[in-house]
Parts: sequence; structure tokens; C-alpha cells
Amino acid sequence: MSSFQLETLSVVRATAAVITNLAPDHLDRYPNGADYYAAKARIAGLLGPAGTLCLNRGDVESGRLFSSDQRRRFDFDVSNLE
Repeated sequence: MSSFQLETLSVVRATAAVITNLAPDHLDRYPNGADYYAAKARIAGLLGPAGTLCLNRGDVESGRLFSSDQRRRFDFDVSNLE
């Protein structure tokens, strides 16, 4: 989901969320990368209690942003897909 969509969603309960990567984007809308990342991080809040968060192990920003998240997690690595 886009950061724009995530800004306004509050009632969707997903069973899984995938973060492929985070990079400073849409800085015409957000004052800085941290605010953009915060909007993207809202996807974890949309997971139900048994939800799974899937993260790209090779993406430093995703690892940092979700390092303290205690929900069920699945890490994947795209570095060897070439």
C-alpha cells in the first residue's frame, strides 16, 4: 500500500504485511524521510493480533524501523534473486 493510503486507513485488519524496502520518497508530501517512514510503518498497525510482518532482511531502514516489533515475523532476502 502506498504511504498516502496508509495515512487514512484505520479499520482494515490484514493477516500479513510485506515491506520490500524503504527509501526516502514523496518528499514533496513529507517534510523528511523519517515522516515518510512513519507513514509506511502504519501498515504494521493494520495487522491483526495473529498477523505476520514480512521484511526484506537486506533493507537497513526496514530492519531499523521494525526492530522492536514483537509480532510474528518472516524475513526474506532478495539479494540472491538475480
